[in-house]
Amino acid sequence: MAADVPILIKQRVEFRRDFRFLAGTAFADLTGYTAIAEIWNDDRSIKYADFTVTWLNRIITDTDLDGDYHLRISLPEPLTIRTDEDAVWDLRLEPPDLITETAFYPVEGKVTFILSYSDDD
Repeated sequence: MAADVPILIKQRVEFRRDFRFLAGTAFADLTGYTAIAEIWNDDRSIKYADFTVTWLNRIITDTDLDGDYHLRISLPEPLTIRTDEDAVWDLRLEPPDLITETAFYPVEGKVTFILSYSDDD
């Protein structure tokens, strides 16, 4: 079951959010996984945007002090959209071999858009 993580996206401002998944939990080994994050309308019939996903720490070693997987989702300023509709987002992790393994959604939630003119708003 996915964790419910609502996000707030300010219009006209780059959006960025980091996520950490602890190694040794349900996320035993994410090496080679592809991460995909998207924003949809509430019934998922219209896709509003694809997040850029960047792995910040993807390979766990015995000498890794953090001991977790770390990724960032972002939307550059031009991609932030204006909508009054309800929206949802999700993060899908796809294994390197989709034939023998299944993709899963560790995080999802509601998206709230607010009007903003700068990072200081």
